[in-house]
Parts: sequence; structure tokens; C-alpha cells
Amino acid sequence: MSSVCGRKRRALVAEDDGCLRLLIEELLTRAGFGVTSVENGEKALEKLDEENFDILITDVQMPRMSGWELLKSLDVSRTPSKVIVMSGNPYLLESGCGEKPVVMLHKPFNNSEFLDMVCN
Repeated sequence: MSSVCGRKRRALVAEDDGCLRLLIEELLTRAGFGVTSVENGEKALEKLDEENFDILITDVQMPRMSGWELLKSLDVSRTPSKVIVMSGNPYLLESGCGEKPVVMLHKPFNNSEFLDMVCN
């Protein structure tokens, strides 16, 4: 299968909602990504210590470690080149993560809108 987004890339998904996590995995896989997914920020941080990823897609509100806490824990060498932060609560997206550049995505989202954000 050809990649929708060009070359094969690696994505890390941190999302505590199992159904949404599976949907995102499926969308990314169909777009040609290698996907690793976890259910919280702590596990995402562990994966980022073990592997390199081109993109990180994280929910804001998760148990154990939020998406914002995850991003604040990353140094420059471990931060993927693209970070998408998702939340169903627009106020949580507005709170931001300081200096780290991120793309904000409001849930629920349209699948094609999501893939546009991921691939561009």
C-alpha cells in the first residue's frame, strides 16, 4: 500500500480513550505510518526514551500524566518534529504548553481534517 503522506514515518499516539486510540491507529496506518500507541503520558515518555518518532499525537487529559505534562518533560532531542495536541475541551487547548510549537486539534474531529494536519 502506498503512503498518503509520502515516506514511511513513525507516529506515537498517547490517548486514554481506547476506541479513539484504535481509530487514530487505523487512520495513521492507512496513511502509511508505523504506529505505536499508549494510554497515558508516562508510557509515551517511556516510548520516546526508547525510540525516535516523527510525530507525537497526544490527548491533553489523561490519567497519570497529561499531554501538557508530557510535553514539558521532553527535551529538544526527544521531541518529535511535529506534535499534535487533542482535547474535547477548548479551554484546555488554550492553556498551551509554553514555548513548544504544537498543532491544536479539537475533538471530535473529521478524519480528513486529522490526516491533513498529520501530513502537512
